[in-house]
Amino acid sequence: MLDIRITCNSAATRKTLAPKLAALAQSIQDSKDEQILTFMVFESFDDDISARIYARFATRSTMEQYLRRLDVQNFWMSTKEEIFRMESHAYLPNGKGWLHRGLKL
Repeated sequence: MLDIRITCNSAATRKTLAPKLAALAQSIQDSKDEQILTFMVFESFDDDISARIYARFATRSTMEQYLRRLDVQNFWMSTKEEIFRMESHAYLPNGKGWLHRGLKL
């Protein structure tokens, strides 16, 4: 899984980012890549400057291929001016489920 949190410079720049996020999501959907299991983009309800990308992949290799896709690279290059900060977290399977906290019962 890949969870990307984007913080824009302002509410106005998020408004310009939103169509670019939608276009990226459409590009991913149009590719019909069966190894990309989930790809969703969101505007945050918590504030007016945040957005998020959530993606699930069949394998780590698929995630790495996604990151090298031309449309993904073009998205990041075209949004440099709108984005103040970006945090990315990748979660890899551990065989215990993604909510596992290591508790022993």
